[in-house]
Amino acid sequence: MILVRYRGATPPWGALHRRLHELGVPSWIRNLDVPLLMIVASLLTAHYLARRTDRTAGRLLGLRSEIAKPLVLTFLWTIPMFVVGAIHGSPRLHFGLVSMVVVAPFVEELYFRGLMVGLPCVACGTRFWPVALFAALLFGSMHVSWTSPPTIESGLTLLVTGAGGAFYAWLYRRWGWNLWVPIGLHA
Repeated sequence: MILVRYRGATPPWGALHRRLHELGVPSWIRNLDVPLLMIVASLLTAHYLARRTDRTAGRLLGLRSEIAKPLVLTFLWTIPMFVVGAIHGSPRLHFGLVSMVVVAPFVEELYFRGLMVGLPCVACGTRFWPVALFAALLFGSMHVSWTSPPTIESGLTLLVTGAGGAFYAWLYRRWGWNLWVPIGLHA
């Protein structure tokens, strides 16, 4: 997380991002380095812990679980959101929006629920609520601006996204460590 937060402060990384910006590369493409770092951290840690258990990295993270039922259920749970969108007019569909709806939820759930909650609990036997609340706090903090002074709005953002992170962690555990449930609902 520290690398993700301060990556722009390192000269090579900052120079690369500035050059891509000058070339007209959209910010959502320039910032794909963040999800890649989070995916690599999650998979490497899971792979390391899988060697110490009788499970695979995918099973430890909850990615080798049933996918169809959780995704159908999460689609059904979100029908009211689609109805409201149809009534009020949906935003124009573009690749950046698809990235936010598909890539971000997958990466955030893999990292904050799979890596930070599932691996300590499933592979190491850590108690659920302490790690779930810690991960939820970090999840919420990643959705708050770190460059602006604190405001009521940023506090509410931290509270709501942190509570959402705790809820996603609870769903993840409740569904037998199936990561597809929080991924689907988050998306």
